[in-house]
Amino acid sequence: MRLSIPSSAVLASALQLAAQGCAQESSAPEPSEHDAGEVEAISPEASADVAAEAASDVAKPNLADDLLGKDRDVLFDKLVAAIAGMQIVSNDSLKRLGITWDAALAVSRNRFHQAQTDQDVYYALLSLQRSFHDIHSRLELAPPVPGARLQVPQAPPVFLPLQVRAEYEAGMEQPADYVVVWADPSQPGIEPGSRIVSVDGRPIQEVEREAMEWYRGSSAEGLRDTVAQWLTLRWAAEHPAPPPGSKVKLGLAASGEIDASEVELSWSAAPFAPAIDDPCLKAVYAAPGEDYASAAPEFVGINYCVYPTQDASTRVVRWFSFFYEFSDFSGGDPWLQANAPSALRQRMKYMSYSIPDSELPLEPGQSLPDGMLDPIAMGGIDIEALRGHLETQAVAKVLLDLRQNGGGDFDPSWTASFAKAPFAQPSMQVYYSAGLKSDPSYLDRAEAGPQAALAKSWLKAHPNDDKSPLYPFICQTSTCAASEVTVAPSAAPIAVESTLLAGPGCVSACDDFVVILRDNALAKLAGRSSEGGDSPVRVPVSMLLADEETEVVLVLTVAVSYRPAGPILQGNPPAPDVPVFPSASNRGAYLESVLQALGWK
Repeated sequence: MRLSIPSSAVLASALQLAAQGCAQESSAPEPSEHDAGEVEAISPEASADVAAEAASDVAKPNLADDLLGKDRDVLFDKLVAAIAGMQIVSNDSLKRLGITWDAALAVSRNRFHQAQTDQDVYYALLSLQRSFHDIHSRLELAPPVPGARLQVPQAPPVFLPLQVRAEYEAGMEQPADYVVVWADPSQPGIEPGSRIVSVDGRPIQEVEREAMEWYRGSSAEGLRDTVAQWLTLRWAAEHPAPPPGSKVKLGLAASGEIDASEVELSWSAAPFAPAIDDPCLKAVYAAPGEDYASAAPEFVGINYCVYPTQDASTRVVRWFSFFYEFSDFSGGDPWLQANAPSALRQRMKYMSYSIPDSELPLEPGQSLPDGMLDPIAMGGIDIEALRGHLETQAVAKVLLDLRQNGGGDFDPSWTASFAKAPFAQPSMQVYYSAGLKSDPSYLDRAEAGPQAALAKSWLKAHPNDDKSPLYPFICQTSTCAASEVTVAPSAAPIAVESTLLAGPGCVSACDDFVVILRDNALAKLAGRSSEGGDSPVRVPVSMLLADEETEVVLVLTVAVSYRPAGPILQGNPPAPDVPVFPSASNRGAYLESVLQALGWK
């Protein structure tokens, strides 16, 4: 089963790393400015022309009226009703951000009211889709065609020549400091360790609140990590972004100082496809901080790299993805398909083991060279290679670094590799919303396993029920028997003491991996909580805009998963056993601080 965040999150990580590499090479054009000491006289005729042009502008129709309607509330309320009739809006998730859905909707409604252009319409719709902060929900537009009015903005990402980190000193109760951890040496006035306290004169807390509108998830820590990235990297497809060459003023306070000074910077265009030239794909799945900047892996798998530590019996496994879905050896992610080094054939030149073509597991009915590979079997091969390496090296302790793992494919057999006794996987349940009750056929189009068809059959037989029976999160058979919630251990488990290192970048399938190991006491959890973003069943809901022609699709969640420990996973990830927050004391050495907190080396 594939559970992953949209590819844009991976792209953002890649661009953040790429921005540093091209900061000194980029030279954006400076916007033209009149000399402040020079005043140009305006003739009466020119003044009349300006007045006429202004009057013409006033008379121009609002282009957004065609798509949103002149009475914007009519369409807005219609769309909100459609969402509310299908989507499970998690109050636990919104509570973590300190907001309500009504408050978020007020922001989106205002964006509907203010829309003037087709691009404004896109952002109004995107704001509405983000309002309930379900990281798996998404807005889909019709494939772009020449002349289509409503399109995803195609402007390149823009960046500033610095990197920022959200740091804490007293846990989550205190607001984060946004600290510069790297700046282009050629840029004067910016010292690493400086705090960003304002953006264009607006306090950083205000900026953080406004950025929440575009935040996909519901983790407060994830929001702050996202704001730290957003301060230096903008992508028009994800949120309004300034054009290359435009200016921004950052208020910076030196470490330990209260007074701030302003520095003006220019936004520069960033590449869509940064070079991928390292075995651990740090340019795609950007390594956190400087933890792996100069580290060399001793063993490389498809989706992980193994690093030695000072202790010969301890290893760090940076497992950067659970994406094991390969077709024509190019991967299923559209952005990754465009980057050949992410394809399996290209990965093999870096990997420490090889897979003969004769042993590549194919989906039923597929054949080489371009057949779809079985992602669950591919993940199993990768895990078996890891087990063999750890055994050969007589490893006793492993830290599984999942901080940048945005999910992908998943199967409980993977977690069984870390178990010596039977354990529980999550269970899941479909909520029979008004939308599903009025049209159960939505479940025919669900992004889900066999549970969707079973839930549809149950609804038809029990039309007054509000929820389906409980099903295993991952079914091993088409019947999804309740007994399948219990998973047998591997016949040859990885016999090491395992600790998970997570954070809000661990999402979706990574969330499930964490809750299974943590809730079943198969591993400790260090660092920070994972995102807590879960969507076991999603359905596409088509909606027409005010012109009755333009169609948009919102993919909405209609089911929840229950952790083995009991709570709903969405908005309720497990708390770390060994909490370690990014702080000034571990700046540039976060991974080392985690090992120290564990008493490891």
